[in-house]
Amino acid sequence: MDDSYWITLQNRLLDTGFITITTIAETGKNYWRPTPRGIRAYKAVINLTKRDRLFKGPKFTNEEIEAYSKTDEFELAKDWLVRHDMVRPIYDMNTHQERYELVEYGYEFFQIYTDAITSGPRNPGPNLLRKMAGAVLMGLYFTCFAITKYIADKYRKKEQKKKGYRRY
Repeated sequence: MDDSYWITLQNRLLDTGFITITTIAETGKNYWRPTPRGIRAYKAVINLTKRDRLFKGPKFTNEEIEAYSKTDEFELAKDWLVRHDMVRPIYDMNTHQERYELVEYGYEFFQIYTDAITSGPRNPGPNLLRKMAGAVLMGLYFTCFAITKYIADKYRKKEQKKKGYRRY
């Protein structure tokens, strides 16, 4: 996944209120914590897709999921997920029932969500500082190479001119 898209999805997780970033004062480390809204949406996806968990996210018992599916919060989360094109209803020919599947955007969104809430302390976003430093160093390398080549070519042309004048 492209880093800019990864950061965009992370920002959407924060903007939609699925996660929050907390800092522990003693260590100064950042943690991503799920919000109640994020947990409700995660439970709704688990129920709709008939899975026990997504990726390496938290597991819930069947009783918890069953009790949650009978609440109004479940219907609100389900409507939100369908409206924002996270899940799509499909008709299962084998069971003759409607079921739901994650679409590509929902798959990526919940992959970032589960990664965020199950990871330890970290700074939000990929390691951009290291990548930026690498890009700057590569730019300096090419700049030095171009300057050296320019100076060498200029010196070579100057020497050729000197040799050319001596022949005549």
